[in-house]
Amino acid sequence: MIISDAVRNIVEMLHTHSGKRPADVAVLSMILQHAGDAGLAGDLGALCFRAKHVSRVFDTLSRHTPETELHTKLQEEFSVSIREFHVMLDSFISEAPEELRTNITSRHLAVTPDGLRQLMSLARDLELLKNWELDMTQQIP
Repeated sequence: MIISDAVRNIVEMLHTHSGKRPADVAVLSMILQHAGDAGLAGDLGALCFRAKHVSRVFDTLSRHTPETELHTKLQEEFSVSIREFHVMLDSFISEAPEELRTNITSRHLAVTPDGLRQLMSLARDLELLKNWELDMTQQIP
């Protein structure tokens, strides 16, 4: 998949703004390119919003002691959120170029411990994008 200079610049600005390098620059770049080429900016925004939610619930869950009522509720919330994110990502790539579909399906949507780790890594990359978007819109007078 050919990545445009505009997408490369967005990824670089994202890295500069957040101070964090996305975990998988290649996949994030392909997702951004697909969103631009297919006119899916709104879908990408919704995907990033869900990714941010999944990341926040996971972070909160990891800070709480198991066997408490709050932990149980957070596990349920995480389960629902990760399922929704999984479905949204699958839908987002349904018409994507083969290279992106294969990459996401085999690595991020696989129902394995590594698949979940990869999915959470992608969620964190998309969270960086959402945070950058929110910061940029708040800076506009």
